[in-house]
Amino acid sequence: MTKSPIEEAVLGDAASRLFRDIFDVEAVRAASRAEWRKALWRAVVDMGLPSLLLPEARGGLGSLAGGFEVLRLAGYFGCPTPLAEAMIAHALLEAHGMSAPSEAPLTVAPTRESHLRLSLEGPGWRLRGGVGRVPHGRYASSVVGVACGPEGEHIVRLDARRITWTHLGVNLAGEPRDTGEVDIFLGAEHFRLAKSCAARIDAAGAAARTAVLAGVTERILDVAVAHASERRQFGRPLAAFQAVEHSLASLVGDAAVCRAAAGLVGEGLEQSDYSLTSAAKAQAGEAATAAAWRSHQILGALGYTEDHVLQLFTRRIWAWREEFGAEAQHQLNVGRAAVAGPDLWFFVTGLGVAR
Repeated sequence: MTKSPIEEAVLGDAASRLFRDIFDVEAVRAASRAEWRKALWRAVVDMGLPSLLLPEARGGLGSLAGGFEVLRLAGYFGCPTPLAEAMIAHALLEAHGMSAPSEAPLTVAPTRESHLRLSLEGPGWRLRGGVGRVPHGRYASSVVGVACGPEGEHIVRLDARRITWTHLGVNLAGEPRDTGEVDIFLGAEHFRLAKSCAARIDAAGAAARTAVLAGVTERILDVAVAHASERRQFGRPLAAFQAVEHSLASLVGDAAVCRAAAGLVGEGLEQSDYSLTSAAKAQAGEAATAAAWRSHQILGALGYTEDHVLQLFTRRIWAWREEFGAEAQHQLNVGRAAVAGPDLWFFVTGLGVAR
């Protein structure tokens, strides 16, 4: 059983109020300096947001679409916590009969930047390899990743303290993206055989990034509209000039594309149709990038200054569009799915009956 649309709307309103209160510009600036604010995470946990993608009986929404709508709202406010990663990690662990406390932050190891191998040696199971560009790895309690084992892919829950962090990096937005090495023995309770787990993590990560891209694109639209309405040149607001009007109209279209893409990702995951998720991520990445360019064109040099809020959000667009697969990778995924299927017309349009 899933929550009704009214219940999801109420939750969305509550989450929006929470984000407005705690995800202020200073919190986003702190996140851009790779700082960790415990109070923000505590507020997110107290509202139960990391568990939203779980079944309703386990404290979640029972609806992927509702969970990703909350992530879109978080993206509007800059999402200065690893909420998306924690939601994905909890959902993956739950799906494979594993769990972890929601109080401490969980994160996921991107599969393209990580390589883990599980083998039975001597006293037990040995995990070796590395994890790369892990979101907020240095602050996480556990990292969820994929390891290749003798029987195939396994989902693994790693104690972050047992990872040797070799490089504490950041993305273009200044958010922590950390790289580490692993050579440890694991108990059987820390991993499960999980067919196609890597594809699931990639798709869930892409879906989450699509949702936050939609939110942050709406934010830069609001910033650009406010600037063009308030700033005056030659006795008129900037918004009264035709060229600026055209840019604002295009920005509205970019935000609408991102919003539509975000609305598809939950459906794609529920149907295990990862080509749909890839199409959404590719479209959102392209539209959000265009929106960032247009917003800076409207604000001019002012938008690039450190004191202005616009660069806080456009840098998130440039960072998030690359994570869990950039546009080119997801376009390639869609192309491969199209040519591999039996009916190209049905794949592209959804019309008729698949042969």
